[in-house]
Amino acid sequence: MKKILAPTDFSPCSQAATHVAVRLAKETDAELVIAHAWYVPALAFGTEPYSFSADMIQVMSDEAKRGLDSAVADATRQGVRSLSGVMLSGTPPWSRLVDVAEADPAFDLIVMGTHGRKIGRAHV
Repeated sequence: MKKILAPTDFSPCSQAATHVAVRLAKETDAELVIAHAWYVPALAFGTEPYSFSADMIQVMSDEAKRGLDSAVADATRQGVRSLSGVMLSGTPPWSRLVDVAEADPAFDLIVMGTHGRKIGRAHV
């Protein structure tokens, strides 16, 4: 393997899958790309009291960026030598992740968690 994509939503299941991707990247000396698809739900742009303020949207975006930075730092501490974090935006999030995978034919593997129903499961 030369390049691995690890999408994350920061859920426990997603974190477990990222740990699997980190282990595989270390074992094969592959490049690891940890990606988070950031989006604002359509409900956020509704009418009061259901809409989110611009400040709240910024807080959510900043939190997602910190989560991605933390995942990248954790993978670095675990010894992954070639690593990057990618923050994506747009909806639906799965479509943005597919775009990333399709845009780079160097990806040999995508490691991602299930829908969060079972902690610790990863699909490889």
